Amino acid sequence: MEPIKFLTEIVLKVVEFLADDITTLHSCILVNREWCKITIPILWSNTFRQIKPFNNVYSPEENQIISTYIMELSDKSIDLLNGYGIRFPATLTQQKMLFDYSKFLRHLDMYRLKMFVRSWLYFTTRDTIRRYTSDQIQKMSIVLLNHFLRQTPYLISLKFTNSDTTEPIITALKDIPEARSCLSKLKNLKQYYCTHPAKTALFSQLAKYSLNIEYLDIAIDSQISELLTLIFAQRNLKRLSIRYKGAILSNVELWANDETGPVMPQREILITHLKLETVNFPLLALYKFENLIELDLKTCGYQGYSKDDLNHFSTASFKHLEIFSFESKYPIYLESFAGLIRSSGENLKSLTLHGCQIEDPENAQKLLVSLANYSPNIMFYDGPILEDNICELESMLDNCNKLETLFLHPSISRCFAPTPSINFDPLFNVITHNKYHKLKWLAIIHAWQISEDALLDFFETHKKKNVGPIKFNYERTCTVFHGISSICTKYNYMGVGRDCKLIFFSKHHL
Repeated sequence: MEPIKFLTEIVLKVVEFLADDITTLHSCILVNREWCKITIPILWSNTFRQIKPFNNVYSPEENQIISTYIMELSDKSIDLLNGYGIRFPATLTQQKMLFDYSKFLRHLDMYRLKMFVRSWLYFTTRDTIRRYTSDQIQKMSIVLLNHFLRQTPYLISLKFTNSDTTEPIITALKDIPEARSCLSKLKNLKQYYCTHPAKTALFSQLAKYSLNIEYLDIAIDSQISELLTLIFAQRNLKRLSIRYKGAILSNVELWANDETGPVMPQREILITHLKLETVNFPLLALYKFENLIELDLKTCGYQGYSKDDLNHFSTASFKHLEIFSFESKYPIYLESFAGLIRSSGENLKSLTLHGCQIEDPENAQKLLVSLANYSPNIMFYDGPILEDNICELESMLDNCNKLETLFLHPSISRCFAPTPSINFDPLFNVITHNKYHKLKWLAIIHAWQISEDALLDFFETHKKKNVGPIKFNYERTCTVFHGISSICTKYNYMGVGRDCKLIFFSKHHL
């Protein structure tokens, strides 16, 4: 290998390692011409990352980035923006660029783009009486978006908000040939969480050109068929997250074979992380998701799942499963989840099971026994336990020596309306005096009752172990003694406890 080429590759590796260190990258530009040529593409690949803290409204850095992109705009784009009442300094549009910076862009965040444009407009007009409207900010953002879709060879990730950013992308895919090529190598498509659902037409358009998405995170409020068209078109989809923000209908989720809409592909599904919220997902489809590492189902199913539906957890096989979370406002059956642990619990690290209407509360015993026997790697358990599961809890603490977090709910049929409260002290005593556990966080959720002696014994025993602070929380509907907050504060101050206090935990029922 030629010495110069070898040196270039070394510099490239160094600069790639510093990709998130903007200050150092700017210093690398100043070393010499070669370092500058290597660093600029990396520095400008993710310009819409967060620069300023959220409490700062405007940023000079954001202003400078937009100024640089404006210098690349065509005369036609400048005239278009002038038509919207946006004025540019003559020196800005007449400068020549050392690089085509837009060609280096690989990560586009539409929300951040609008924030950057807002900063630019602020610094442009702060010494004048002119003020720009939100419509002008939107117009300028769309012009820059279209510029990127024309000039950027390809984007790796695209993050958007709602229809005010999805509609321009749909239009660009129809009208700009370069946009189709730009989005053909897209790997990450993500929507901001707390926004209105996306226009579903975006998915059918992307399904024609973007076939290599690996991470898809979307919110919708209408029929899922167009989104499924995009999902099933992917060749290497690994992470899928869908948040359904409309009312669940029984006939809109076409996940299974059906002549009226998209069907599940017969080929192996490569998805490793599946997160669904308020989606009518048929559990029968789970058998096609054999590669799952994470499965998170939150209030899914049309009016919940029946006992027969939940039995699919017991019979499906997830040999790689590490994280399982299930939350329901409808009745649940614990036996099915005990079966899941027996069949797929070998690599399980986190189990979350939320449901305040348990039809077979006695089977919490099977849950704990299954964890003790089949899940030696469990680190996090957030779920039900019976008040007399003393031996089962002891066995779980003995065998699951990686366990760090316990959120314990009472296993009763209606934990949102318990009468009377359930004594937690016997279980508390097991946790306090077990010699093998390495708990860092214990929380008791709903309907428990604890005594002052049991809590003091817990803290004092932990103090003697001298293994660092432990976090203890109690939910607001627990029955506790007067002065518990003072005791928690005392042990927090001593360093025995860490953030020990009252917490709020949602109840999951209709």
